[in-house]
Amino acid sequence: MARRLNGEGTITQRTNGCWCARFTSDGKRYAIYGKTQKEVKEKLKQKLKEIEQIANMGYSGYMEKSKIPFGVWLDIWLEEYIKPSVRPSTYAGYEVFIRIHIKPILGNCKMCELTTDILQNFFKSKVRKSKDDKTEGRVSEKTLYNMRNMMHYALESAKLNGMILSDLMDGVKLPTVPIPDVRALSMDEQNRLIKAAREAQKEWPAAFSIILTLFTGMRKGEVLGLKWEDIDLNPKNPVIHVRHSLTRHKNVGEASENSTVLSLGETKTAGSKRSIPIIATLYNDLMTYRNQQVVLKTEHGLSHTLNDFVFKVLYLKPMNRGGFTINI
Repeated sequence: MARRLNGEGTITQRTNGCWCARFTSDGKRYAIYGKTQKEVKEKLKQKLKEIEQIANMGYSGYMEKSKIPFGVWLDIWLEEYIKPSVRPSTYAGYEVFIRIHIKPILGNCKMCELTTDILQNFFKSKVRKSKDDKTEGRVSEKTLYNMRNMMHYALESAKLNGMILSDLMDGVKLPTVPIPDVRALSMDEQNRLIKAAREAQKEWPAAFSIILTLFTGMRKGEVLGLKWEDIDLNPKNPVIHVRHSLTRHKNVGEASENSTVLSLGETKTAGSKRSIPIIATLYNDLMTYRNQQVVLKTEHGLSHTLNDFVFKVLYLKPMNRGGFTINI
């Protein structure tokens, strides 16, 4: 038997057991289907809300905006909303997500055609089935989560601009990212590493970067982005101030033949900015390294003043993030 919903339509159960809601708005008839009465009620409530939203923003204005292809909107969003407000490495990562993964599949889909089901199927097609899955186009679960977060921001902005009526990402479910097992170095391994780094430092001064990392827990990018001005060498209270991070990312829009570029920017998060006291053992190693740098710069006919990156290659540029290995 049909049940009327306060003049907003009727819900009936069909002969096959499913439920259906029918109503009319501005002369247009609508039918909504679901497996249960509760499901149909929720869908009807959402549809009526959407119709009210369209009426409030103007039907013609909404229809014009909602027909913009998703790929076009992502390009606009990336350049106008994201590029001015994030680190170059974040921008480059988003650009790759959009160009390589999203636009080839969803780029031509109009904003009004996007649904949670379409987005769910997109992410389902992108996840690797196992660690050994090398299928082109599939990504790790961690990358999948980063891509989901990016699309959430893009669709949230699209909603604020009147292109869609709700954030479709809210209903998308992703697989749980497993927490990898992490094994800390034993005391013996730490001592062997320190000994090997000190031996290597005689021929390769930058081996000190490994000792610094071990004693401070700094990230690789933070170590390579460290400048002498960030270090207070006062022997009574020596401190390292972590203020920057050096990242290598895809070259997007910069005039260079290199496919990737180095960028010095803010630390990974605002909370990553910190001051680290330098213990006596580390202080001695740091001063030994500093004296080596003064000698090397003098030998190359350069000013012995240390006022740039702590770790450099030929004193021309920061040390590459890839050159951070030592055998023990």
